[in-house]
Amino acid sequence: MCEPQFINDETRRVFEEHNSDHGDRLCEGTCLIEWVDLGEGWHGDYDPEDKNDESLLRFDVSRWDNEEGWMECADASYCTQVPVDTPSLVRQHLLEILMEEIGPQVDKMSPIKKLCERLSWIEPDWATPRIGRDK
Repeated sequence: MCEPQFINDETRRVFEEHNSDHGDRLCEGTCLIEWVDLGEGWHGDYDPEDKNDESLLRFDVSRWDNEEGWMECADASYCTQVPVDTPSLVRQHLLEILMEEIGPQVDKMSPIKKLCERLSWIEPDWATPRIGRDK
């Protein structure tokens, strides 16, 4: 699992792509944000029989504690509008957007519930400007 990394007192952003142990995750400073697939859909549990439903990702936020390691932040796990089958590059850019908003608040130990609620509306289109930069 990624741990906070510092180079010349500057935090370093570390992205780890999905594997058998975890979903995509991004670590920066004392903040870790991870995509999680809990089988959620548009109306609760994902229903593969419903052609209008899709399996959606959730983001979880954790904070680094020097004694305990990664600790889940209270009120910081939200289902999003990001389908599970969203391409990896888009998921990575969406994590970066979440990190830019949430990371500084986690580093300051500020409450993040309302911020996370607002960011739960994130969807793949939010990454479009960033993907254009990658080309």
